[in-house]
Amino acid sequence: MRVFLIILIVFISCNLFGQNKAQKDSLRYDSAAISQLHFSDSAFNAYSNNKDFQYETKIVETPSLWDRFWAWLWKLYADIMSSTAGRITMKLLYWVVGIGAVIFFIYKMHFQNPVPFISISVS
Repeated sequence: MRVFLIILIVFISCNLFGQNKAQKDSLRYDSAAISQLHFSDSAFNAYSNNKDFQYETKIVETPSLWDRFWAWLWKLYADIMSSTAGRITMKLLYWVVGIGAVIFFIYKMHFQNPVPFISISVS
């Protein structure tokens, strides 16, 4: 809690004392005459046909071992989920993992915590 208050005070003080001086507006408008330049079509075609001026290259990335692993895993999951039996199996697996997580949570709260999780008092 003390660390949170220190961080809060630092951020508030940075906000309060960030700009003490009033700054003058240093924006100047440009009123110079504009002359439009033209590029000839023949020069444009000459440059566009020259290989030295074609900068767009298509980089083909080969998938890394990690990317291939995840592609394999998601393909396996898609193959399992494509059948009715696979969908039922995965639904059952989700339920088992969920119920297991709840049981694990209750176990940890009951046996690892010195404060009783559920207390029943009989008078």
